[in-house]
Amino acid sequence: MPGNILIVAKADGSLVRVPIDHPEQASKVRLSTNLKALTAGIWVLPTGSIVAISSGLLSGKASVVQRVRPGRHWKSATVSITATAADPSAAPSRSAPEARPTRSGGLATLLAGKPNDGFTLRPVNVR
Repeated sequence: MPGNILIVAKADGSLVRVPIDHPEQASKVRLSTNLKALTAGIWVLPTGSIVAISSGLLSGKASVVQRVRPGRHWKSATVSITATAADPSAAPSRSAPEARPTRSGGLATLLAGKPNDGFTLRPVNVR
């Protein structure tokens, strides 16, 4: 992130701010609400916000795309849900910048022991 900061998503839905030059000063980001489910991927937007993609694959819940808008120096942030996908088998894992679709690598198929030779793009409107 700008300012030489690394943002890390934790399994509990929190984010950690790590100054690259002083990693011993790592601290939790104060969020308006924790991220939903496990974060499978993060995409940095040109505005400095991030899109967090949470897969419902392991929980059986809907997949969630959330936008996180940072406060000053990423010490706080506001989380909003921008899209959900009711089908957890879609298992989104990444957001691409051009049309902002989510990309599914077919993890559900792989875990079921079936061959998978590609990925699927699904459009998502990130507000």
